[in-house]
Amino acid sequence: MVDYKEDKSRDFYRQLLDTNMIIDMGWASFQITLKDNLVDDDGDKCYGWVDFSARVMGLERNMPDALARETFSHEMWHILLETVGYGDDLFDGKIITNNEHLTEAINKVVAIFKRLNPRLYRLLFWCH
Repeated sequence: MVDYKEDKSRDFYRQLLDTNMIIDMGWASFQITLKDNLVDDDGDKCYGWVDFSARVMGLERNMPDALARETFSHEMWHILLETVGYGDDLFDGKIITNNEHLTEAINKVVAIFKRLNPRLYRLLFWCH
């Protein structure tokens, strides 16, 4: 296992490839795939997407490090929020909640993610 505290020079993709490329959320596991010329469902160029029915996160393979990290974080939040009931198909685009409920949901899902995916957690939250 790589000690990320000692090796801060490793780029995002190398760190990601050092994981098992699986996101375990307890209720489902998502395969992380790296692709060239990634497109969304409409055929438009994009940096990342999550297919909830296939349980796959797709990431563009050749992004600069900072953009790759931002994209991975963005797509992870789609999965994390789906885990605690904030999926698009449930709310027709609008979520009505309060600060306390949202704080509790986010706190729980981050704890679940950290427990089930310690290496991806370090990568997502830049714990080097």
